[in-house]
Amino acid sequence: MNPKMLIAFVAAFGCLYVSCKRNNPAPEETYESYAALKAGNYWIYQIFDVDSSGNGNPTAEYDSCYVGDDTVVRGQTYHYLGSVMGPTGGYTCGKWLRDSLSFIIDIEGRIWFSSEENQSPFASYPIQLGGSPDTVAWVTDQMDSAYRTTAVPAGLFLTLDCKRTVEIWPLVNGTGKKLYAHRRYSLHVGIVSETLPVYLIATSTFREKRLVRFHLN
Repeated sequence: MNPKMLIAFVAAFGCLYVSCKRNNPAPEETYESYAALKAGNYWIYQIFDVDSSGNGNPTAEYDSCYVGDDTVVRGQTYHYLGSVMGPTGGYTCGKWLRDSLSFIIDIEGRIWFSSEENQSPFASYPIQLGGSPDTVAWVTDQMDSAYRTTAVPAGLFLTLDCKRTVEIWPLVNGTGKKLYAHRRYSLHVGIVSETLPVYLIATSTFREKRLVRFHLN
């Protein structure tokens, strides 16, 4: 092949390569789901009383959470996460949720979970009771980026924890105090265990729901 033909061949190949690159852009990054928000999915939990040392005592109480109807808001599809126990069955119960890349968010745009290693708070806000302007506690939600093995009646699961800190003002209980709630998610399963809603009069003991069995479509 003479030099002129070789140059022409290389130039043509280069143009073809660039054209292929333009017509076949790199695929968008995708994320695995920790929410399992598909109609018909459900989870059965047993309620445990947990003491100050972290020992859980099973009760005869159970809760059933399920994915119900869906709705479209601003072009995005949200799924309803219901609970037999209602709002006392968990912080995300009774809410419309959707997967958004690495996040789980509600219909108001509030973040409830992220699979990214990000310890920046999702939310930080005061609690005021009885219509009073005085703050009695401060709530902060954020991820614990470390993966941990969580043992529940359904087995062992590798989980990520969305941690809630409730800092009670000293004027409320005399000394000031921090309460913690955990919501642990497992990949392709959903919530494996969750601290039930804590209140300002709570002591060092708390209640927690733990996964017994589940069904995913």
